[in-house]
Amino acid sequence: MATSPGGGKRRDAWVQALAWIAAIVAAAAVLAGLDFRTGDPDSALHVAIVTDLADQPLERWLAPEWGGHWDRQGLFKEHPAGLFLLSWPLVAAGYPPPQAPLVVNAVFQVLCLLLLQRLAGVLGTAGQARAVGWLVQLLPIAFVFRVRANHEQLVLFFFLAALVATDKGRNRPDWFGAAAVAITGVMLVKGVFAVLAVASCALWLAWRPARTPGLRLAAWTGLALAALLTLAVAAGYDHVYRQATGESFFRPYLTQQLGLAAVQQRATAPPMAVQKFRNLAWYAGRALWYAFPWSLVCAWLLVQRARGPWRWNRAAAGETALLLALTGLYLALLSLSDRRADRYAFPAYYLAAIAGAVPAMQHLPFLSRLQDALSRVRPFELVLVWAVTFVLALSPLWDAFPKFKLINNY
Repeated sequence: MATSPGGGKRRDAWVQALAWIAAIVAAAAVLAGLDFRTGDPDSALHVAIVTDLADQPLERWLAPEWGGHWDRQGLFKEHPAGLFLLSWPLVAAGYPPPQAPLVVNAVFQVLCLLLLQRLAGVLGTAGQARAVGWLVQLLPIAFVFRVRANHEQLVLFFFLAALVATDKGRNRPDWFGAAAVAITGVMLVKGVFAVLAVASCALWLAWRPARTPGLRLAAWTGLALAALLTLAVAAGYDHVYRQATGESFFRPYLTQQLGLAAVQQRATAPPMAVQKFRNLAWYAGRALWYAFPWSLVCAWLLVQRARGPWRWNRAAAGETALLLALTGLYLALLSLSDRRADRYAFPAYYLAAIAGAVPAMQHLPFLSRLQDALSRVRPFELVLVWAVTFVLALSPLWDAFPKFKLINNY
């Protein structure tokens, strides 16, 4: 009996899910077996804090301490405790604490790949969207963050989940419940970055409105309620934190974040507008490198549209322009702060990559041939690329191999 197309897709999805589970389990075993330790300072700090918390009750995980790391003492209030709490189930199950955050990072890498495919499906065909799943694994930023214990993969996952849920919510407003969970996830992991997620979802709704006035009103109401729910969860988090420590979390956290982001008052300080433009140029340079080579395709699209201004509109640019606009919005909002770091713009690099990768597949024959070659091992092609690059990231030979750098990055 012939298998129906729908049945074949479901079978592929289940087989791929099992392959991903096997890959993650194997990666966890390798990390623990090698007693792998990351050389990234931020990741090493987070690993050290998880190790300190390993024999502590769950309430202590909610309010971690510096514990002398980086020569600092007291409560850790750089970010909410979401990153550490996600490691707790693994540690509670007996997995080695020094590698638990690395496994969490690997799990969210995989989830991000699946959501990036879903987002790419807005621009191109199903085949092109699937190819995005392995193309983005070869980005410079993907190699940098391959084996980490940092916030970036988590933020990217919740950010993408919020966008996907918002898109579905245009026709089914109940999806904004998922959007609320995703935006709340950003807040619990990276605090104020939830504002960027809400702004990006709002741009998505404005660019891709629902079909009818009633659905449009329901969609905007759903997004507003999602933002309010995030604020309510933040208040609840602060209450629980205060109960555990006797101190507020968000009051000093916001004071610190906004204070560090403020313009330093110096006699030689440039005008504020000039400083913000410099910030934007700084982040744009990072986006060009970390999303290479697809960022060059984005730049080419912008040049083409600039040469024909009357053709620069949503109908002509299509959904590629939406991702470019989302990239620009994300970088512009980051540029309002004078506290700059490559990792802050992590989601923007992937947005720019998708915006360039899908049009490139539509116009570059060699990419189509490469896609066809990898499709021969479907549904395992994404898993194989991830496994190979993961092993390369663990190998000492990879660190010794000369790498081309345009900027002084990680």
